Amino acid sequence: MDMEAYHIAQKFKKRIEYFETIEDQLQALDGIPFERIVSFLNHIRKWKEYQTLFLRTFLSEDLQSFASLTGEFPTRCESIVNRKDLIFFKKIKAFLEKETGVGFIGVIHLPGIIKMFHEEGFEMVQEER
Repeated sequence: MDMEAYHIAQKFKKRIEYFETIEDQLQALDGIPFERIVSFLNHIRKWKEYQTLFLRTFLSEDLQSFASLTGEFPTRCESIVNRKDLIFFKKIKAFLEKETGVGFIGVIHLPGIIKMFHEEGFEMVQEER
């Protein structure tokens, strides 16, 4: 959870809904292939260089490049991305059917969730302020 968003919501006495349970999180983490974790840790010497590239790509707002760049993260696997996309989509959709709100999810989940909303007939619009 984005702690800054959480504290802002608390300050303004907004209702906070969680998109997943601790059990969902643990089950997803159990699905990360051990080999991906080891491979990621074996490249620790490149993390500083990787961090700079990661930040630049994130700030460019190019989701495709961002997804490609982070593809080697241990958490970029079926149990984390696709499975959680579906969980998040169902929770967000159920919430939005009752009221308006703001949701905070990891950027890697945006393409999948947007696709699911489009498939359900929703129109997604990006607002800039």
